[in-house]
Order: sequence, then C-alpha cells, then structure tokens
Amino acid sequence: MKILYILQVFLINYSNQDIAESLKHVLNSYKHVSDPKCVFNYTEVNSRTIKHFPKCDEVFGILVINENTDLEVSQLKKAFSKMTVLYGGIRVEYSKFENLNFLTVDQDGWFYMYCETYGVYIWNNQNLTDVYGLWDVYLAEDGDGRECDFRMENNPKLNAENFCTYGSMYMFMDLKVKGNMKDCGCQGDELTQSSFPNYNNCTKLFSGFHLDNQTMVNNLDALSNLDTIRGGIDIHNAGVTNLSFFGNLQIIEVNNEMDHEKLILNIAGNALLEKLAIPYLRELSNSKDGVKLARIERNHPDFCLTIEEIAFFLENHVFFVSLEMKLCEDTRTRISNINVCRYRSMKSLEENCNLIIGDIIINSRDEEYIHKLSNVLYLFGSLAIQNTTLDRLDSLYNLRYILHLNNPNPIFQIVGNKKLKEARLVDVENVITNGNRTAIFQGNHPDLFQDGGGDCRLFDGMDNDETNYRLRLDFIGGDCGEEVMIVHRSSWRIQILKSQLEKAFQNMTSLYGGLRIENSKMTNLSFFPAAQNGLLKIICKTYGVYIQNNQNLKDVSSLEKMYMYEDEFGEECDYRIENNTKLDAEDLCDTGYPRFFMDLKVKGNMKDCGCQGDEIIHLSLPNYKNCTKLFRGLNYENEIMINNLDALSNLEVIKGGINIQDSGVHNLSFLENLTSLKVNNLIVGQKLILNLVGNVILERLAFPHLPELKNMDGKGVKLANIKFNHPSLCLTIEEYCFFLENNVSFIHLDTKLCKYTKNETSTMNICRFQSMKELEDNCNLVIGDIIMKSGDEENFQKLKDLVYLFGSLVIENTTIENMEPLDKLRYILHLNGSNPIVQIVGNQKLKRAYLPSVQNIVVNGNRTAIFQDNHPEFFKNEEGSCSLFSLFEGVDSDESKLRLRLDYIGGDCGEEVVIVYRSSSSKLSVLIVFSFVIVLHFVSVHCNN
Repeated sequence: MKILYILQVFLINYSNQDIAESLKHVLNSYKHVSDPKCVFNYTEVNSRTIKHFPKCDEVFGILVINENTDLEVSQLKKAFSKMTVLYGGIRVEYSKFENLNFLTVDQDGWFYMYCETYGVYIWNNQNLTDVYGLWDVYLAEDGDGRECDFRMENNPKLNAENFCTYGSMYMFMDLKVKGNMKDCGCQGDELTQSSFPNYNNCTKLFSGFHLDNQTMVNNLDALSNLDTIRGGIDIHNAGVTNLSFFGNLQIIEVNNEMDHEKLILNIAGNALLEKLAIPYLRELSNSKDGVKLARIERNHPDFCLTIEEIAFFLENHVFFVSLEMKLCEDTRTRISNINVCRYRSMKSLEENCNLIIGDIIINSRDEEYIHKLSNVLYLFGSLAIQNTTLDRLDSLYNLRYILHLNNPNPIFQIVGNKKLKEARLVDVENVITNGNRTAIFQGNHPDLFQDGGGDCRLFDGMDNDETNYRLRLDFIGGDCGEEVMIVHRSSWRIQILKSQLEKAFQNMTSLYGGLRIENSKMTNLSFFPAAQNGLLKIICKTYGVYIQNNQNLKDVSSLEKMYMYEDEFGEECDYRIENNTKLDAEDLCDTGYPRFFMDLKVKGNMKDCGCQGDEIIHLSLPNYKNCTKLFRGLNYENEIMINNLDALSNLEVIKGGINIQDSGVHNLSFLENLTSLKVNNLIVGQKLILNLVGNVILERLAFPHLPELKNMDGKGVKLANIKFNHPSLCLTIEEYCFFLENNVSFIHLDTKLCKYTKNETSTMNICRFQSMKELEDNCNLVIGDIIMKSGDEENFQKLKDLVYLFGSLVIENTTIENMEPLDKLRYILHLNGSNPIVQIVGNQKLKRAYLPSVQNIVVNGNRTAIFQDNHPEFFKNEEGSCSLFSLFEGVDSDESKLRLRLDYIGGDCGEEVVIVYRSSSSKLSVLIVFSFVIVLHFVSVHCNN
C-alpha cells in the first residue's frame, strides 16, 4: 500500500511540476504587458492561495481547480468577481464541483480568455453535470488564428450533447469533447484508415476532416451519417474518385479571421478525383468575419464541377486560393427555374437568359441586343464591351455571380466606348477566378468614374474587408492609370479564311507574345509563311503556345519550323497541343525544333508523342505502363509508397531530367529500359538532369543500363545533385566513370565508392594507391590520393597509362621538370572535401605543369589547387596566370570552364599560404587510446512498513 501511496504522491508532484512549468511559460509570455499586482502565481486554487487572488479586471495565470480545492463554487465566484479577462487558462480536474458557474462576464456579457499559451481542460470530474457557464466565455485565438487547446473529457455525469452549439462555443472548430456521458460530436483529427468503422454513428465532426496520403479508401462509407463538419475538409494525395461518401453532409464550418488562411475546403493532389458529388451540401459557414477560402488543384486532369456546384460556391461567397477544374459537360438549357444559355454572339443569344456560359463580347452594332442581358444572374466567362455607343450598363444590373476560368483574357474589358459615363454592376456579390482578376478600362468617356472621385470601381457594396477581398479587381488601362495595348476580342462566329491568314502573316518572321489556336476548323497550320520557308521565331515566355480542341486538325508539321525561345534563365514557355481528336502527334516531338523542348504537353490527341512526368504520383503510376517517352521530367516527390514503380519499366526516354525527393525508393532499378535522359539547360540555367535528395533509404543508383545523358543546348552544363539520402549511398566505379565521361557537374555529391573486386571490370586495370613505390605498372584507374615526394621520381612513369583518378594529386619537393607521365589523365573524382584536389609545391625544377587531356572534374565541393615554391618560370608560358588545363582544346568554352574550374592559391599564383605536407597512407598510422574509468554508484532505498 505504501508503494501505491508513494506512486500517487509522485504523480501529483509530477503534475504540479508540469503545471508550474506551464505557469512559468504563461507569465513569461505576458510579462511585457502584465501588472505584477494582477498576476496569480500559484499552481492551484484553494483556501490558502485564494487569499492572494488579484482584485483586477485582467488577471494573468492558470486557474487549477482540483481535488485540493477546498472551496465552494459560490466562494470562487466571489473571489473571481472582479475578473472579466484571464490571460493563461483553466484546468478543472478531479474536482467535487457539479457546475462551473464561477466566472463573471463584462458589461457586454462576455468573459474573455486568452488561452493560447496554455488552454482549457475540464476532465475527470465525477460530479460535474452543468458546464453552461462556459457559454459566456470567449476563447481568443493566437495571432495566427489558431484556437487554444480546449478539452472536456471523461466527466461521467456530464451531458454535453448541446454544449458546442450555443453561446460562444458555436464559433470554435477544434473543441475536443469526448468520454462524457454524452458528447457533442466526434474528433476528425483522430481519423485513420483503421478507425473509420468507429465513426458509423457520428453526425458532427470537430477539428475538420483530414484524409492525407491514404490510397486505401474502402471504409469511407462509415462517414455517411455526418451532417456537419466543423473545421473544414482537407483531402490530399488520396485515392478517392469523388466525395459521394458524404451522403448526408449538409454544413461545413470554419473559423477564419480576415487576415488568416484557414481553408474551408482543400482538395489537392488526388489523382483519381474526377467529381465532387456531395449530394446534399447546402451551406458553407464562417463563424468569424473573414473570407471563406478554398483550394482545388492538382487532381485528375478531367476533374470538373457541375453548374450547380459552381453556383453553390458563388452563392456561398467562397474565394478560391487556387482553382483547377473544368465545367462538366452539360447540354441542359434549364436547371430548376434557371434558363441556361451558351454564348456565341449577341445577335444569336436567346432572350431571358439567367445563366450564360461563355465570354460575352459586345461590339459596335451590338447595342440593339443589350436588353437580352437584363435577366442574367450568373456569368461563367468574361465581359468585353468594345467601341459601342452605350452610355450606361443598366441591362447588367441583375448580374450577381461571375466565374472566370479563361486565364489569358481579362475578366472585364471595357474599352473605346466614348459615351459610356457610368459603369456599375450594382448587384454583384461574388467573383471566382483561377487567378486573373484584370479589368481593363480605356478610351471611354472622361467622366466614367467621376462619381467615385476618379477611383476605378465597378461594384457597389464593397463596404467591409471580406467583401473587398472577394470582389477585388486589378484595374489597368488609361481610364485608371497608364494606357495599355488593347487586344480587341471577337465572338467566335467570325470566320477567317486560310488565305487571309497567310496574307496577314506573310512578312512575320518573329512573334513576341504567343499563339493560341483553339476550337477552329483548321486542318493544318500552314498559314505561317515563315514556317513554310525557313524559321518562325516565337518569343512566348510571357504567354505561351496553345493548340487545343481543333476537331479537324490533322497536320501540325509547320511546328517543326517554329522555335519557341526560352527566357534569359532558360525557362521554356508553356507549350501545349491538346485534345485535337484527329491529330496524330506521335512523331511530332522527335522532329524539327520540337525535339529541343522538354516541357511539351501533348495529350488528348488521336496519338500523342509521350506521357507527362509532372502528373506522376503514386496513385497515377498504373496509367504509365505503356509509356516509352516522358516529358516534363520524372518527378516523384514525397511519395513513400513505391510498389507501383515497375509501371515505369517501359520508359526509354525521359526529357526534362529525373527528380526524386523525399521518397521511399531504395534504388532506380525500376527504370530498366531507360536509354536516354535529356535536359535543355543554358549555361546560366539551373535545370538538373538528375536530382536525388532526401531519399532516406536510397543506397544505390543501380540503373540496369546507364542511359545517354544529353543537354539539348550544346553550350549548357549537365548539372546533377545527390544529397541527404541514405548515409551508405554509394556509386560503383562504372557509375562514377559514366558521370565523368558524360561531362556532368555536381552541385552536391554526398556519396561513397561501393566495394569492388579486382575482376569487376575487364576493360581497365584498377589500382589502389598506397605509395609510388608500391604502385603497380600500367594502372588505368587509381583509387586514392596520389602522393609523390622526393625519391619517388623514378616511379613517376608508372602513371603513363592513368586515365581516371579517384582522389587528389600531390607532388611535393621532387626534381621533376614536367608532368608528361600524366598526359593521358582525363577524369578526376575528388570526394575528400578536406584536402585540396591538387597540391604541387616545392618542385624547384618544375617549369611545366599541364594536364592536357583532362575533360572533367567531379568534386563534392572543394576545388582548391595549391601551387607554391616551384620553378620561377612555372606559369611563364601562360603570362603568369595559373591554369592547369591550358592545352585542352575545349577549355575556352563557358561550359568547359565551369566543369574544369579550380580555385588556384599559393605563392606561384598569388599570396603564399601555409603548406600542410601530406603523407602516403602506408607511411603513418597513429593510434591514440583514451582510458576512462566510470564509477557507477548505486543507491538503494528501503521503505519500512
């Protein structure tokens, strides 16, 4: 029994110590604002400590009420009567209390608790039945909008079913109420694949719904009874195809202040997700005055929202941080009581449209049809009004909701309307875009914005931060500031003949901007004369090239003569050839100028020329089984699951490099048929042909067939980066030689040399360096630092067949006059970052130090070369400049200079340095032994009965 008593005392003391540390943290957090007279510096409330409770409106401390609290609720209420604000928190545990009605509200009816530094904990109170006094407590969030830790747990007589719904509690999403007689919901932050069945009877979820990196989703029907989720929905990198498992979900709530970024909906990176399909969702609610933020991105390429779903987001005043979607195919002309129209032209537009899909373009002579817009509530497109005689926009006064997904075009283009004095869309409540919020106003009546004091403003009702955020536009143009170049827009009904295009473009040899050919009737692109006769230059980084949705297009051979120029950093412009159903583009990417580009997106045509590497995630890997070419590189990041990587086994060519980071791969043997790895990197660029970073179980490369490495820009560098992988990651001799021979430069190279045997390679003689005397004759590859000193001159000829050096080169205090035995040395690998790569010092007769055949040097950072105390005419032939590779023909190119650069120091190249003379590894072995005596003192504690 005494042992149990000692254990209980220990746990109480431990708990008190824990509270004391928390109290110290609270008081330190507020010491710059707290009045010492208002600090309650005690670890529990009882009849002794209550005498010291501050008589302040604002109190700093932690109120701990427990089994040692020998006071009644009425006594606490009297002691706390002055306090209406508490900085710190409350802990009520193991108490005898039946209720918590001991706090006093201010004149506005609230008790404010700033509990971000501690929390609120109501647990293990056997008699507690009434907690409704907490409905008057406002729990203030921290500066980033995070709610304080609130837990009400294991109070066996407490019915808390309605606690979270009333008073201040309705505002908070992260309440943890569990283990009581009745609780007010289930905990979304405890969901796992194995725990789904426990949620069969849940109707409310707190702390949000989170489904992260879950590929198995077979138990999701356990959530079908949920009707409310408080804290938002976060689903990313999951295997869901839609969200129909929320069969009864009606309300999603979030608690987001104006300047914070809590998302009410975050749907990202779900490669199989094609629909939302939440059947009964009716409300998105924010308990604060902030914006309802959402993100939908990087899901299945065909992910789409229905007309009803878009209208729902618009009507619920949602703002999208990112929105990547299509409009689901829908031929309906009436939905409920809404007339749906597809815009072609003002003349052909139906009367009484309530929802228009398409860009409304009103040009001169369309004024007579403007009345057709008087009943429009929803616009899924943009609005252009150009060169009309309109003086007002009265016919658009009923427009309420706008969705704009056509990123290249401005959302509004109101230009050249000389009589237009007033431009107001008075009823607009929400604008959803996928990024572009540009509104161009130019060349209209000088008094257009006179009523607004000259400020450009299109919407009324922008009288608070939340509305301003949702309805903001980026106004440009002469009516709002500097004039801009106007691209006048036309309705798609206008038909242009191929001969007209040829005539219009006959003198064009360069195009600055971009090219968009979409929804046309063209069968070929031969209307660019320059592309037919030679070369058409397209400088398109500011826009791109888009050839999309042309149902008759069969011939794009003109693209072979169009060169899409990169920007000054080597970044390619966005180049897409998509959804041209009759186009055979299988050979397009290997001919003409397209063969130089890595980031082509050619997909959805009758035949494509490859697959898209930037769309690979674990769930999408099975879709790549038949791919032989990959564009935009192989990108595999933050993916631990690797069981489907054999789907990439048929890849032969990867254009854009390999990027594998923070993954579960242990080698790259799954690329068993890879023969070519290409990149397009300028000399100033940083595009990596191989980037292997943070793969903690990667121990080998193990390419079955080492691929060709090619930089399509002949003047650029082949860059690679290998770091932060398994500590034992090693490369074979063959792999190191492969990188050296392919002239690769490494930004980082954190690797070792794998163990090898003498008969591993039959094509060359591999030697390990011990000393010049012990070195074998006819070595082609030497592993180790070659150190040649006085007396080793007679063995110098042993290096005459050396091609590869895996180490450094040291020549000290010899009588040699030149370095001709090293004339065949071609490749140097230097992994010992602490030693210089070359150290040539004290060779008084050495006049010539050239390595004429060296083509590549691979290091893990250190490129120091020390030259000192050699013959005075050491670098005389180079006019005094230090250069070890002067006789190599290609050294004058920027790419070669980058690969072969050395950091020359020492007296022969500048200021003298202190020389640390080095010894061969067989000459010196120092063993230092430290002895430690460790005395262990055992203390035995006896407890007497």
